[in-house]
Amino acid sequence: MPILADVFASNQENLKFEVLRLSVGILSSWRAPAEFASSQTLWPEKIRGGLKDVFGSKIAMEHRDLALVLSSIMLRIFGVQWVFGDASDIKGKGRAIGASTLSSAQFGTLLIHIACAETRVLLDDLPQRDVFDDTGRAAHMLPVCYEILESAIAFLVGIEEGGGESGGVRINVPPQMLLSVRGALRETFLAVGAFLVDRLARYQATGNFAVIDNIITAFSLRALATFLGEETEIPAKEICEIVPLLVIASRQRLSSLDVHPLDFLTPSLTNITADDTTRPSFIDNGGCDAVIDYFVTLDASSGLMVASAGVLLNVVVSSGAVVKGNERFVEMLKKVERGLGAEVSQTPHLFATLVALFVFTLRGLDASQRSHLGSNTLSSLFDSTLRFVCQAWDWHASRRDVWEQVSELWFLTNNVLASCLTEVEGVPDALSRSQQLPVVLKMGKDLENMPEDERMCLKNLISAVFRTVPKQTHMAMGQPH
Repeated sequence: MPILADVFASNQENLKFEVLRLSVGILSSWRAPAEFASSQTLWPEKIRGGLKDVFGSKIAMEHRDLALVLSSIMLRIFGVQWVFGDASDIKGKGRAIGASTLSSAQFGTLLIHIACAETRVLLDDLPQRDVFDDTGRAAHMLPVCYEILESAIAFLVGIEEGGGESGGVRINVPPQMLLSVRGALRETFLAVGAFLVDRLARYQATGNFAVIDNIITAFSLRALATFLGEETEIPAKEICEIVPLLVIASRQRLSSLDVHPLDFLTPSLTNITADDTTRPSFIDNGGCDAVIDYFVTLDASSGLMVASAGVLLNVVVSSGAVVKGNERFVEMLKKVERGLGAEVSQTPHLFATLVALFVFTLRGLDASQRSHLGSNTLSSLFDSTLRFVCQAWDWHASRRDVWEQVSELWFLTNNVLASCLTEVEGVPDALSRSQQLPVVLKMGKDLENMPEDERMCLKNLISAVFRTVPKQTHMAMGQPH
C-alpha cells in the first residue's frame, strides 16, 4: 500500500484511477493488524491526499463511486480521524508529498456533502416498484454512502461529547463547517425518511415483506435509525410516520442484513419512547411486544439487554396502563428475574435498569398477571430489588462514579417500591420473605448520617415496610414495629 499510495497522491493522469481501482480491491479484503491505526506510516494520509484531488475534479460516475467506496473502507479501518485529523495525530509526523491544498476539515466536509448528495440522487432515481434489484448500482452505492454518513454522525457526537475531540484526537473544524454538515445530514435523512414512509405504504398495501427486506430499504432503515438515535430536532410528525415501519422491522430478522434489526434500532427507539409525542405511536403499533420478544432472547452479558430494557422502562414509567392484561410483560419479568443473578452487580447500570423495570411493571400488573408470574419468581425479584437498594448505597460511599450512574434509578426504585407496598395486593407478603429485608431495615439506623434527599427517600421506603409488612416479620428480625 505505501507504493500505491505514493502513486495515487502524486499522479494526475489516468494511472491515478487504475491505482484507485486496485486500492479498493486490496483494502476491501484487508484486515489491519492491532494498533495499526496508530503506527508510524504515511500511506493512509497519502490516500486521503489522492482522494482530495479526485473529489475536487470533474470525474466520471464510475470513478466517483470508486472514490466513495475507498473513502468508506478507509473510514472503517481508521475512523473519522483519518478524514478530519492532522497527519501527526493520525499516523505519524510530516505531510504527504503531493497532497492537495484542501484542508482536512474542508475535505471531510466535502466528502460528507458528496455522500449526502449521492444518497438523495440515488433515492430519487429509484424505480417506482415494490421490489428492487439488489444487484443494481443503488443497492451497491447506498450502503457505501450510508456508511460514510454514519461515520459523520459518530464524528459529530464525538465532537459534542469530547469537547472538540473525537476518538481522543483533537479535531479543528470551523463552526460554519459543522453547521453545514449538520444541515446536509438533516436534509438527507428527511429524504430517507420520506422514502421509507413510501416503503411502508407499499408494504401495507401488498403485504409483501420483500418490500422491506431488501438491501436498499434495510440499509436505509439502519442509517435512519442511527440518525434518530442521536438527532433530537426532527419534527415529531415525521418520526411518528416512520415508527410503524421500525416496529414491523423489529419483529424478525431481515435476510438482507446479518444482524437482528433491534441490534441497531434500539438507540432510536430509546429516543422515541422517551418523548411524550412519539411514544404513543410506538405503543399503538405494537412496539412493546416486538421489543419484549427480542429482549427475552438476549443473554445477560449482552450490552443490548440494558438498551432494550431501557426502551421498555421508558414505556412503563410514562404509560403504565399498557402493562395491564398483556401477558408479554409477565414473560418479560421472568426474563428480568433470570437476568438478576448474583453476577449482575458487576454491571451496575444493567442491575439498576432491570430492577427499575420490575418495580414499574409490577405497579401495572393485574391480579391474574401476578398469579401467572408465580410467588417464587416474585419473591426472587423482590430479593434482587432490595439487594440493589443496599448495593447502590454501598456504591454511594465507595464508588461515587458508579453511584452517579445509578442514583436516579435508585431514587425511583425506592419510591415506586414504597407505593407498591400500599397499593398492590400481595406485595407486603412477598417482600416479607426476602432475605435482604433485614439489611434494608438496618440501614434505617443510619438515616441521620445520610444526605437529606437520600435519607427522605429511604425513610419513605422503610416507613412503608413498617406499615404494611406483617408485625411478626419485624419481631423475627429484631426490629421494633
